[in-house]
Amino acid sequence: MSDIIVNIMWDEEAKVWIAVCNSLGLALESESYDKLIGRVIEAAPEMALLHNTDCSSIIISTLDRCYSFNLNASRVGSE
Repeated sequence: MSDIIVNIMWDEEAKVWIAVCNSLGLALESESYDKLIGRVIEAAPEMALLHNTDCSSIIISTLDRCYSFNLNASRVGSE
């Protein structure tokens, strides 16, 4: 099993935060950083199950923070 990484970036032209993960088929956007993180935390495990993704944890990577959560424990931590 491996980790899945969701990248979060700011789209200056559209003025929105974007979350992308090709492994999960995930693409989300929001004008609010905090709302986007919440949406990713909610959607990523569901997408992993839907796609039968063999992973032990999901890592949300931004420029200044890194969040990770174990799919089996449903626990979110910030580094």
